Amino acid sequence: METTGRVWIYSQPVDEDLVRQSPAFTTLPVRVNKNNDVADAAARRALRDWGLYIADGMEKTPHVSSSPHGNYFSYTCLEGIPERLGLIVYLAEIGSLYDDAFDGEPKRTVEELEKLDHYLDLGDTQAAVEGSRDAKFKKMIAQPLLDVLQTDRELGIQMLDSYRETWIKKVERVTEFTRYSEYLKHRIFDCRLRAYFFMVEFAMAFRLSAEDREMIQPMFDKIEECLVLNQDYWSWGKEYYAWQTQGKRLMNCIEVISRTERLSTSEAKEKVKGMILATETEFIKRKERFATQRPKDWKRLERWIEALGTALGSYHYIASIDPQYHAFAESPNGMSNEPQKRDDMPFLQERSAKCRDLHRVRGQRDYAAVAAPRDYINSLPSKGIRSMLIDAFNLWFCVPHGPLKTIENLVQLLHNASLILDDIEDNSGLRRGQPAAHLVYGTPQATNSATFMFIQAIQEARRLESRQSMDVVLEHAERLHLGQSWDLYWRFHNQCPSESEYMGMVDDKTGAMFQMLVGLLQAESPVCCVFDLDRLTVLLGRFFQVRDDYMNLKSSDYTEQKGFCEDLDEGKYSFLIVSLMNGCPDAKHSVAGFFHQRQGALSRENKEFILDQLDKAGTFDATLKYLKQTEADIEEEIGRLEELGGQPNPLLRLVVARLSVKHLS
Repeated sequence: METTGRVWIYSQPVDEDLVRQSPAFTTLPVRVNKNNDVADAAARRALRDWGLYIADGMEKTPHVSSSPHGNYFSYTCLEGIPERLGLIVYLAEIGSLYDDAFDGEPKRTVEELEKLDHYLDLGDTQAAVEGSRDAKFKKMIAQPLLDVLQTDRELGIQMLDSYRETWIKKVERVTEFTRYSEYLKHRIFDCRLRAYFFMVEFAMAFRLSAEDREMIQPMFDKIEECLVLNQDYWSWGKEYYAWQTQGKRLMNCIEVISRTERLSTSEAKEKVKGMILATETEFIKRKERFATQRPKDWKRLERWIEALGTALGSYHYIASIDPQYHAFAESPNGMSNEPQKRDDMPFLQERSAKCRDLHRVRGQRDYAAVAAPRDYINSLPSKGIRSMLIDAFNLWFCVPHGPLKTIENLVQLLHNASLILDDIEDNSGLRRGQPAAHLVYGTPQATNSATFMFIQAIQEARRLESRQSMDVVLEHAERLHLGQSWDLYWRFHNQCPSESEYMGMVDDKTGAMFQMLVGLLQAESPVCCVFDLDRLTVLLGRFFQVRDDYMNLKSSDYTEQKGFCEDLDEGKYSFLIVSLMNGCPDAKHSVAGFFHQRQGALSRENKEFILDQLDKAGTFDATLKYLKQTEADIEEEIGRLEELGGQPNPLLRLVVARLSVKHLS
């Protein structure tokens, strides 16, 4: 079955004589990306950056993805666009370096992979300690993540989420498989194949719908199986040697088949060879059947299917000639009689539970009740933007570990307290897709807990060394309440503010929190920092609030998290409603009527009427234009501060990119 000329853009065939002279036995074509130099440069850059930021010696190891015959991603992502190819190679190299850094230390491997998960989580809520390995890693990874988002936000986020879920969260369980099918299911996840597919999708800028994925899944089942079989076949000698000499776990289908079918290793290996060829044949049959039965879909998806299918043969070839797989001799007598060694994996062992004294000791305070709503709100998923900003701003302020952690705790307490109170005051039923705290614990207990969190924040402020810190907290906490007071006042009295009044409220309610964390970092900074971040914090506050207002009425994600157009149920004078009522007299009276007569939630029909008025008046377009201009102003201000500081701040740019509206229309 011949491919059309439009399939191959960035790759070229490998000389057939070279393939024939190699140990490869694949029946599939072999191609390689024309930009192997880009892939190798990205691998070198990853090692260089690791040495610059982490410097633990791992940077001296050979490139994980490179071989003397080309980079593995040049063969497995053969149609990757050059600038995107480098990005995925960099991330893959970093992920593999992390694997190797703690290989043989299972407990530490799990701990470190959890940290790497946080680093790549664009909504991570944990601030890193300045000067720590965590902080260094965040600085190293920030620019590549920013590059991914700026290159293709949609596919980039999809790839990073999959990368975290399947690459980072891979834990190799100690399991003795009783049949090959059981092993295959485990290895498809263990080999990070789902992450690989999304990386290729990003690299090719090829968008698949959920329907597309379901349609081509039968072919991809065979692609996944064939990749697992190939990896195990060619790495067998290396893995067997490591098992014999270092006691590493032997995770390979050759071992499983040899053990479960009572074959010698040479017989099992020969069987796996036949399985590879049979799987290739079945893939081709399924591909041809799809092309015949669905010609229109085939025409649309041919490039993607052929690129992944050809990657099978290409991976087979590069693995067959890679020296790392041929430097290890297998035992001539097959499997050793030595009992299989197992990694000591204490993280899988159940720890005995410590007994708790459930009886309250006289004089000992029990915080369980007051802490419950606080712990609940902490457990909900969060964008974690404020913690990311602490890391980003601290690039300039260099606040040490102790006070930095205190500032993080303080800001988190105030923010979460305000969320609980906001939900009560707005009569909101959902917070981040879950029941609001006051619905779970009751309004009185939730209110008490939020008030207690303000007290805890003041206690945290007292722990800071600078006398200015307490003043910073009190000043900006006052502004937070002032801003919220006007928001509530306008709603209760059905009074629409002017746009300038609304922005004044936002500067207090939202901007003050950003100004507080900057003020605390400045107060606790050991360096003399003359940066004026006031304009940046004001811009950030306005961007965050107006974006939230816009998304509440426009985003399906917000509908899932908080309900359909929840701001309208609350009778909230959001930026869009304020703009409509101040700029469109005809619409003002009709929309205002709903707000005046509102008793509880509006009907869906009433909400859709208001949305229609906003659309007809051009309010959505005007708001989006304002947001895009504000985002540009923020980026310009960051550039000015970077120039003053003499170094880039990719962490700060990553925060903005995470919330970017440039892709919206």
